[in-house]
Amino acid sequence: MLPENLKSKASPVIVVTDSGYGGLSVLSEIERIITSKRLFEKAELIFFNAVPDRNRAYNQMTDMTEKAVVFSSVLNAIHTRFNPDAVLIACNTLSVVFEHTDFFRSNKLPVLGIVDPAVEMINNKLKKANRSIALLLGTPTTIESDAYKLKLVRKGIVTERIINQSCYMLESEIQNDPAGPNVSEMINKYISEAVNKNPVLLDNDNKVIVSLCCTHYGYALDQFDAVLKKIFNGYEIVNPDSEIIHKLLDVMESDTGHRGINVKVYSKTSYSRKERENIGAMIKANAGSTYHALMNYFHDSHLFGNSE
Repeated sequence: MLPENLKSKASPVIVVTDSGYGGLSVLSEIERIITSKRLFEKAELIFFNAVPDRNRAYNQMTDMTEKAVVFSSVLNAIHTRFNPDAVLIACNTLSVVFEHTDFFRSNKLPVLGIVDPAVEMINNKLKKANRSIALLLGTPTTIESDAYKLKLVRKGIVTERIINQSCYMLESEIQNDPAGPNVSEMINKYISEAVNKNPVLLDNDNKVIVSLCCTHYGYALDQFDAVLKKIFNGYEIVNPDSEIIHKLLDVMESDTGHRGINVKVYSKTSYSRKERENIGAMIKANAGSTYHALMNYFHDSHLFGNSE
């Protein structure tokens, strides 16, 4: 949970972490809100890429134990290096992994994951439409954990209204080229798989709540919409990214003493300028500082854990 006194901080340090650059959409929106609402005297925003190696993404690791050990090293590095006032896990995969880490049990820092706020959002949508069905799209780690389904069931949603669909490596393809043809092909493949396994999705009486349970997916909203409109008559896309920001900032009041924002991006793995431009194009208009930080990111092979 985040500290109640965050709103009283004059110059807070806020760290956003993700397994890749998908969470930059969250960081860029934080920048936009802080600037437009003139929050804080001077905020420091840090994006911390939690990927240990380009050939060793979390969804390619052997088991939850390995994922938890790596992510614990990430969180310890964030704590030691920045001692932030708040940490946002802008990643569904890592939000699931977080509760298995030693860092979670040590309770060293105020940390907010994305799953609980997202579950609240999906739950509200399902309860407003009695004949709606949730189609949860996410990485293998997120989907195989059943984190969303279990939390929704605890809130009273019957399992028949919850359908999981794993989208292996879709997040990586989106990061490579959000508007590329491969992204649309993969989205179509995974949606078709879900429909073939669950024909109830095509029942015209059922509205499909399509939940994007990966922060990378928000960069491909147009591609998702184009595929979904060919398959479903009634659907709604739910992008939970906004919910984690709401939990952090939307309750705060303006501060007329606002003097600016300092944004930095750190990564253990290297990324080409083209890759950064692909993501940067999505955030440049509304978050110039985040875009500039991404283009001039800090590459440090010793950022956490063992060096590459």
